[in-house]
Amino acid sequence: MKVAIDIGNTSVTVGLFDNHNLLKKSHFNSTNNFIEFLNAIKSYNINQSIISSVVPELTKQYSEILTNLYSSSPFIINYKHTHLLTQVNEPEKIGIDRLCNIIAVKNDYSYPVIIIDFGTATTYDVINNEGEFLGGAIATGIELSAKYLIDNAALLNKTNLVFPETA
Repeated sequence: MKVAIDIGNTSVTVGLFDNHNLLKKSHFNSTNNFIEFLNAIKSYNINQSIISSVVPELTKQYSEILTNLYSSSPFIINYKHTHLLTQVNEPEKIGIDRLCNIIAVKNDYSYPVIIIDFGTATTYDVINNEGEFLGGAIATGIELSAKYLIDNAALLNKTNLVFPETA
């Protein structure tokens, strides 16, 4: 069994996996909630933990919690682990969240492909016919963009942003 943690700028997502099967999942904004989740899964035989993070300070905190609880350091994903073929000048600066998206898409889909991720930021990543990452762009996330527009346009009202079931 393994615990996988995705530390983003807005929230943290954690999942308990048995091989590739997701058994439990939770989202939260504090280390206290993370510790509660870990306490709730104590009965499982967890032998591995993995962190994907774009927040270095939280990476350190969560890593310490996992190391203390499981007596082994978590595997922290970084560019060196991906063996990603790229056409960018500084591949080590690609965000870990983007790397995970790219690797997942390369494993599950055919290419060429453009990956779009709506989060705190909206990211666009391009993979060519040979499976090489060509680069991408980072834009303001949809919630921040909408808030700015509503705050600065006199006739616009706040509205709930809901993604449709299908594109």
